[in-house]
Amino acid sequence: MSCLRSHSAGRGVRVATLRRSVVATVVGGWLIILVGCAAGDTGCVNRELERQPSTDGAREAVLFVRECGATTAPALNVSVLDRGKVLPDEAGNVLVLNDPAAMAVTRGDVVAIWKTARELHLVYDQGRGVSRALTSYDGIALIHTTR
Repeated sequence: MSCLRSHSAGRGVRVATLRRSVVATVVGGWLIILVGCAAGDTGCVNRELERQPSTDGAREAVLFVRECGATTAPALNVSVLDRGKVLPDEAGNVLVLNDPAAMAVTRGDVVAIWKTARELHLVYDQGRGVSRALTSYDGIALIHTTR
């Protein structure tokens, strides 16, 4: 009888230990995911193409391609940033052109032209898939022209 109790008690300890291990693994996995999300990991990559300084040199129009994985076509983006500021891991703050994958490579680039320190002209091909095109940003007039 004492052998049965000992064997049964040992099995209970092993099952309880296994349950704690599984719970710790699941909780730990969720914590890793949550910390990654809180840290701003979007799974996207911004590839900077060009910076055009404003006429007074205080700001820059940053042209870049944003790629967010195999299921999303690359998007051509423009952000207006203070001079020298690092491009954040987010979509463009003034212009986002989302094209089908084949068009993203064959269509022309965006041309950014500062007319004054407060007026930026953005020129791009007609027919591009525009998902964001602001007309002003932080006191800057944004003039969009298609070619």
